[in-house]
Amino acid sequence: LNMDPIYFQSKEVERSVSNFLLNLVEAVGIVILVLLVFMGIRSGILIGIILLLTILGTFIVMDYFHINLQRISLGGLIIALGMLVDNAIVITEGILVGIKRGLSKVAAAAEIVRQTAWPLLGATVIAITAFAPIGLSSDASGEFTNSLFWVLLISLMLSWITAITLVPFFAEQFFSDKDV
Repeated sequence: LNMDPIYFQSKEVERSVSNFLLNLVEAVGIVILVLLVFMGIRSGILIGIILLLTILGTFIVMDYFHINLQRISLGGLIIALGMLVDNAIVITEGILVGIKRGLSKVAAAAEIVRQTAWPLLGATVIAITAFAPIGLSSDASGEFTNSLFWVLLISLMLSWITAITLVPFFAEQFFSDKDV
């Protein structure tokens, strides 16, 4: 009688997560490339940096709260990817419009953050709330998809925080008065 392994679940899960991480990296690369093409080099780089910092921050907070990397949590990141850049795009474009109107970079940044911080937070909370029934459900499906909601909550809130804090900082560093 010989016993041969047919299926190592741990290796399959590891391979699956690795493939998913590769998909995440590819998706981030595509988003950054599209930003560079349609928003310009400096704006695209700025928003790309914010996107990468938001994803890095999400991984750090996930580790702190012991949210494992698995298909559902990484899927949450991929779902959030399109929404993660929205706040940064609004702030970046607002700064560029302010500069075009003759404001200094700092004044333009202060004005756009003052005008849009709360509306952007409202939109972010609405986006998070849309996924709440999935992640907060007390049945088996809620247990299975719980990390999707938490990853979306973490990443979208970090997106809002980085948009109102780091985007103005990087805009001051990257933009010149000729960027309008």
